[in-house]
Parts: sequence; structure tokens; C-alpha cells
Amino acid sequence: MTRVGVVSDTHGLLDLTRRVMEVFAEAGVERILHCGDIGTPAVVEALSALPVDYVCGNCDGAGSRLAEAVKTYGGTFHGKSGEVEIDGRRVALYHGQDEELLDTLARSGRWDLICTGHTHRSGFSELYGTRILNPGALQRRWEAPGAAIVDFPKIDVTFFRVG
Repeated sequence: MTRVGVVSDTHGLLDLTRRVMEVFAEAGVERILHCGDIGTPAVVEALSALPVDYVCGNCDGAGSRLAEAVKTYGGTFHGKSGEVEIDGRRVALYHGQDEELLDTLARSGRWDLICTGHTHRSGFSELYGTRILNPGALQRRWEAPGAAIVDFPKIDVTFFRVG
């Protein structure tokens, strides 16, 4: 089993990002998926204790300064979207601002899980037989700040709140 932390929409909030990292450490998280709207290179540094896969969100611009921070602090920068394999499960990472693209990804049947952000609302659902996870947000949120932990290969999801 691999335990993965999923976070999105950190928007440069260091205190809450550090709190999420504490929860991840306590839970035995081995890897992080960041679904965009990272905000600042300082967030990349704050997450650098674990391997992290990043995608850009609509607030990250072209992401060049964030890509440079990932080179400095470690991790993988995928640009607008990415794909990873965890315990034999195919996972797509995408911020989520283009609903047509999200629909296309889900319809493709290629993915066991699609991790998104953007809406600032946590949720775990299914679309065309593909599981979709939004861990919620740390800033500009509709609900308490939070993230999620996923246990692979079963894709068991646990949401948590920080604050």
C-alpha cells in the first residue's frame, strides 16, 4: 500500500501548507500530488520533504518560476496536466478549470483516478466510471481549509481539515 497526500489551491499560504505537511507526516504519507494554484516558490520549498508531482493552476501563470523552484527543491513539474502511476493505478493530474477537458479525461477510460482542484470544494465522485478527487483548497475556499489522503491501490480517500 502506498499512502499519497493530495492538495490543491495552496495559493502561497505557508502556515496552512506547513500544517498539511504535519498531517501528512503523522499519517505516513509517502508522496504528494499538488493539483495547481501553488502560488509561490515558498510552497514548493515547504512541501519538499516528500516527492511531489505538481501541475499549474489558472493562478500560476506560465509556471516558469514554480518550475524553477521544483528544480531547486525537488519534485516533478508537469505543466498544465500530468500523469503518474501509483501501485499499478493510472492517475491524471489537472487543475480543473476547463470542464470540457475534465470531461474528455473521464470519458477516455484511461484513468483510475483524476485529481483536480480549482473549485475550492472537496469531493470524491465518479464520472463515466472514472473516479474524480478534489481535495478542497487552503485559500479562497467555500469550506474549511483541507486536503486528502489516498491509499493505493484501493483508492480509499480520507479528507481532513486544517486551520
